[in-house]
Amino acid sequence: MGAKQRHEVELDEGPDDGDPGESEPEDDDPDDRGAPPDAVVRPGRGGRWRPRRAHVLGAAAVVALALGLVGAQLVVDHRARARLADLAGLPGVVTDLGAPPRFTPEDLRRTGEPAVEQELVAADGTRPRVVLRTSRDVVRLDGDDPDGSTGWTFVLWAAGDPPTEDAAAWAPFQPSCVRTPDDASIVTCLTGDGAVSLDGDGTDRPRTWARLLAIDVVDGSTPYERDLDLPAPTRLQGAGDVLVGGTRVPDGDDGDLVDVVTAFDAATGAERWAARVPVPDEIEGYAGEPELVLTPDAVAVLGTSEVTVLSTVDGAVLRAPDGADLDGALAAPGRPGDAELLVLGTGAGTILWSPAGEVELEGEVLPVGVDDGSLDGLVLTTVDGDLLGSDRDGTERWRATGAEGWTGMVVGGRVVVLDDATLRCVDGESGRALWEVPVDEGMTLALTDGRRVLLQQSGWASSQVSDDTTTELVAVDLADGDEAWRTTLPGIGWLDVVAGRLVAYAPDGASVTFGADGRPVR
Repeated sequence: MGAKQRHEVELDEGPDDGDPGESEPEDDDPDDRGAPPDAVVRPGRGGRWRPRRAHVLGAAAVVALALGLVGAQLVVDHRARARLADLAGLPGVVTDLGAPPRFTPEDLRRTGEPAVEQELVAADGTRPRVVLRTSRDVVRLDGDDPDGSTGWTFVLWAAGDPPTEDAAAWAPFQPSCVRTPDDASIVTCLTGDGAVSLDGDGTDRPRTWARLLAIDVVDGSTPYERDLDLPAPTRLQGAGDVLVGGTRVPDGDDGDLVDVVTAFDAATGAERWAARVPVPDEIEGYAGEPELVLTPDAVAVLGTSEVTVLSTVDGAVLRAPDGADLDGALAAPGRPGDAELLVLGTGAGTILWSPAGEVELEGEVLPVGVDDGSLDGLVLTTVDGDLLGSDRDGTERWRATGAEGWTGMVVGGRVVVLDDATLRCVDGESGRALWEVPVDEGMTLALTDGRRVLLQQSGWASSQVSDDTTTELVAVDLADGDEAWRTTLPGIGWLDVVAGRLVAYAPDGASVTFGADGRPVR
């Protein structure tokens, strides 16, 4: 009878479908039905159905848990994709470093002249990718179609018009182009004549003409062209609603140098203002060009050891040199164009300057090659072997003991720093050490895809001390510091990123572009 009862429990699914109201007959001994020991057994149908209901409810709970985990993972994946998408287009960001680049000599595109590419506007499905291509013979702006072919070309400069009769001793000023602030449909370029001496003294042949022109990224047309007053800038930058450039010229009869800084309306190209900033700390026998650091509100004009800050609105002096020995300035923190502060290095400390005032920080500023804005205004300095993270108002957020470096990145809420022998990663919110790994001498912190960071030992640098031109690359996982891959590229001088892809350059001007799988693409 026991076997028969077990048989009934296992096969009996409840009332017959033909008579939903019919009840099952009750057994005389409900405890002998083969029910699990922990089941609550009641007379009649309840004794048979309770274990199955428990199984159903348990299965439902498992399904709910699984769906919850899947949903949570989908949220995590979505956030990760959004974070990586936000990185796209930032300087120093590669779309995917999952595979090491590899090539054969036949893959190199030998153009005969060194060529450098700078992506100004990324393709988004509605407009071409706009690239500034520079070689010894020509500088042009190309609008590349999705298939890689060139849809339009605008030549900004071409060889054949040497600036002086002794052309070999001079290098012409190259055209300067920027993506127009707040208008991705327009690229603004600065062209003109003039040249800089190649003998190392920094003197130049001043420009006799200069032109500002806007170029439509869709078809290469020019909404406007403006001839500029002299002395005209030699290089262009943009932030907020302003374009700014500068040039260094002798002033007056005594020949003292001044930096002439000019601001233009980003939408129309009209001149807003021009300011003349003395160069009180000039080096005898050396002229050079002004170095400008720009935020939407201010432009810092760097002398040799002093900094003058001008308003981008009207050129008024917001901070004059005060005798402090300032050895540099940068716009920080955050993504390019979003920086709100000028970070001024004093050698002994760091000054955070904004139109609202300035505060002093302990330590020397840490230059950051990539900042995705994920740490909400974190400013990094180093002091006595430690890394300090501070807020915009100077409040110290955290101190990471022994995490000093000479360059860094801010990616996905983490801070990665490199010194001569160690790559370290700390949590950007707390400064807690996450991992550190030793690195080979001569490595630089070059690029990232948001999941890995790429270290590069330039073949061009190694060729200065030996006959070997080989670039070594090491990709390190951002999550745990594990080495993702390592490779060497013989005959390659250096690598850069164009349109999210790695591009390797050989000293003779040949280049090769790599896809996400590490294979060359055309």
